[in-house]
Amino acid sequence: MSDLNNSELLLLSNLIYLKLNVFNENMVGNLVNSMLYKNNLNKAILTRSECKEVVKKSEWLVVLKQIQENDKLNNLKIENIEVDANGVKAACFIDKQDKASVVFRGTKTIEEWGDNGEGSYMSDTTEQMRALNYINNLKYKNITVTGHSKGGNKAKYVALLSDKVNRCISFDGQGFSNEFINKYYNKINANKDKVLSISAKYDYVNCLLNSINEEKIYVNTSFQKNPLYYHKSNIMLDGNGNLREETDPCSFVKIIYKFSTSLISELPEPHKSFVINSLTDIIELILCDKDLESSILQIAKGILMMFDYTKHYNLKAEIKLAYNLLQSLSIPLVFWNDFIQSEENHSKLILNETLSKFKTYQENIIFKLKNLGIEGQQIAIIVDNATNNLIYDFKNN
Repeated sequence: MSDLNNSELLLLSNLIYLKLNVFNENMVGNLVNSMLYKNNLNKAILTRSECKEVVKKSEWLVVLKQIQENDKLNNLKIENIEVDANGVKAACFIDKQDKASVVFRGTKTIEEWGDNGEGSYMSDTTEQMRALNYINNLKYKNITVTGHSKGGNKAKYVALLSDKVNRCISFDGQGFSNEFINKYYNKINANKDKVLSISAKYDYVNCLLNSINEEKIYVNTSFQKNPLYYHKSNIMLDGNGNLREETDPCSFVKIIYKFSTSLISELPEPHKSFVINSLTDIIELILCDKDLESSILQIAKGILMMFDYTKHYNLKAEIKLAYNLLQSLSIPLVFWNDFIQSEENHSKLILNETLSKFKTYQENIIFKLKNLGIEGQQIAIIVDNATNNLIYDFKNN
């Protein structure tokens, strides 16, 4: 049997999000049949802390039927399942020739969202090290690893650090911290050719943090009203369960990422750590169709109290500062589809109108920051510089 192709690995990277462990099946075909029988799929979808509406039941049915029609996938045996309260975190899929493909699940729990934040300033996170330990404890060699989002990041991590892995297909997986790049510079250069990153053209997550300069492929997708739906695990599949057609990378994602990273890098502590840990929470809430402004305020209040910042700051002033900071960093997502329209239509008019609205929003935030004391004034300068640089980059690229 030939190795699983990229489309088949993407189907498995979708499947891993379901609660496979509630079914007493060790073959993919039997498992999928069980989930498709009567209303059993509901048991696989419902979780304690996941946004259930990101991938709807009707979409799961499509994915499962695509798997059901693939004999190669149906004949895979499932081993070494690692679970948490929300289902399977990792699983090993074995074909008839004992070839192993490991699939890591993307972010689903509060703890994993926190781990995403840590991944932006730590060389190794708890979740990454657990993934490496999982691989190294398997009896198999020449393993293929894959996963979507955080799962894709874990797949890249273990491919770079474990000799047991010979192939990695990462779907929309984010990059790594400066600390990781510096610590593992030699291993990255030695093993990056194992890695292929496949991402939706307008996905925001895959360009977060540092690339390892691996091979990259971008895929066309249908239009999404919610900008972060470009990160959905099933969006790169066509109606037949195959990867959609390849396309050029998006021109503006890196500009917006540069805006975010440059702004964050200039922030003083504790604001830098607060913002890094909050952005992933904002992304999760937007994915769940929550209102952007109320989400930012909710997160600002909750995390400030969780981190016990109130011992050092006036709570009311600190919440206002944090709220405006998070709003500034989140504004590009508000205009995401406008940026897409300008690129798809090659329209300078749409781009200039969008940048004008973006500038107005940011100027309002800068004005509020300037009224929050010396620290607010200092942060207002940082936001203003990042805003002007973003506009310059758009107009000159």
